[in-house]
Amino acid sequence: MIKGRILVVDDDWFARELYAEYLLQDGHVVEAAVDGQEALDAMHRHGFDLVITDLVLPRMSGQDLLEEVKRTWPDMAVIVIASLNSVDPAVRALKAGAFDYLVKPLNPDALKLAVHRCLETRRLLRENTELKSHVDLFSACQRISSCLDAERIHDLATEAFATALGADSAVYVQEIEGTHDLEAKARFGVSREAASMLATLLAARVKDLLEGQSRAPIVERLNLGVKDKQSELYTLQYGLFVPLGEGGKRHGCVLLCRRAGKVNFSPKNISDAVFISKNVISAWENIQHYVSARNLAFIDDLTGLYNYRYMEHVIDREIREHDYPFSLLFMDLDHFKYVNDEHGHLVGSRLLVETARVIKRCVRDFDVVSRYGGDEYCVILRRTDSGEALKVGERIRRSIAGHQFLAREGLKLHITTCIGVATYPEHAKSKKEVIDLADMAMYRGKHTTRNVIYVATPAAPAAAAEKPLPAAEPAQEPPAADPAEEPPASPETAEAGKPKPQE
Repeated sequence: MIKGRILVVDDDWFARELYAEYLLQDGHVVEAAVDGQEALDAMHRHGFDLVITDLVLPRMSGQDLLEEVKRTWPDMAVIVIASLNSVDPAVRALKAGAFDYLVKPLNPDALKLAVHRCLETRRLLRENTELKSHVDLFSACQRISSCLDAERIHDLATEAFATALGADSAVYVQEIEGTHDLEAKARFGVSREAASMLATLLAARVKDLLEGQSRAPIVERLNLGVKDKQSELYTLQYGLFVPLGEGGKRHGCVLLCRRAGKVNFSPKNISDAVFISKNVISAWENIQHYVSARNLAFIDDLTGLYNYRYMEHVIDREIREHDYPFSLLFMDLDHFKYVNDEHGHLVGSRLLVETARVIKRCVRDFDVVSRYGGDEYCVILRRTDSGEALKVGERIRRSIAGHQFLAREGLKLHITTCIGVATYPEHAKSKKEVIDLADMAMYRGKHTTRNVIYVATPAAPAAAAEKPLPAAEPAQEPPAADPAEEPPASPETAEAGKPKPQE
């Protein structure tokens, strides 16, 4: 196991001692600092292989320490420690160049594994940057390692392989998701058409590599069988296949080619290809961590639905990228306070979770259901005009009004909801307008009968539906009825049956 000199930065003495004990068990040399300034002073005095820092520190935050370390020691590895409610700072730290982030409370094995991976990466970097000829290689790998864009990583990796290894052309080949067909995701030195043709001609060889056990690059003399002397592929003579995969995960294969008249790929080229491939695989892992952290920032902890941040992100995307309408349902449970007052907040929380399940059963898979806050929910109905949105809203209203909540716990609670509907671009031309109009329409129901749907109109903040709405025709097969479900209540009977505290 690789041994390293590690600096642990945390203002909690118990955490410092605990982390140091874990690392000393593996033979590392460990020093500790209480805050960011003390850590910088120690780094100026001594050289370290790795800094492990908490994000919450006195005098200087862990984020500021990370940025200062990257400015002064660009190749210094940094692992940040975040609490469960600090996902956003952890994402910013990854963007600023942190090698990894760990979540408190730390698992000893997770800490040791992260340190081992970090030190292993640093060892590879040192070995491959000792020679001046590897400066460009190091720079390219740094760009790859810091990339958090799953699409851009293909272009960066392809360019890095081709430039560092002196290839005339390079193609990043990957399986199309859900199939075994191959496609050229990125190219260097060849046209799009030639890249696709090369991927097709060498598809059998690539599949053998991806499905095989060996992950080592392979050098072969090419025999493409291209007869057209005007073709970009006609003079390609030498090939280097670099499979990208580790631990059963396959990220594709890079095909590197040299033309006739040049020398074949050397053992040093193969060694450099291995180094670049490790950085590409590491970048894929960072992207997966980033996506996981980003998803956590968009998920409501209680219900598992998306939260209001994601809802606003989706509305922005729908307005920016699509030219078809969408509708927003804004809903609030009626008299939910009575549930908390009568049965306690734990029961109230369980009812919110069950409400989320009822709503999700009423919409399509590609619609977006989110918890806006408290007992408020939002549904973004994609490709849906106001007429269809009213039908879906009525389906949700009837389902909630007719459902027996917490029946398995023996409570069989009944509750209703008010729903406001606004459609883009029929009612609104911006994100703020569509949210505000749906919210105002919902609150009009709160101030009238409750257990009702109102739809916004361009002429007025909200206008009520004049007559009971028919059930919506579902876009997919409707879910089976809940065993405990009663016939849907009308607005009047549901209002009369709202939960109230006992006398």
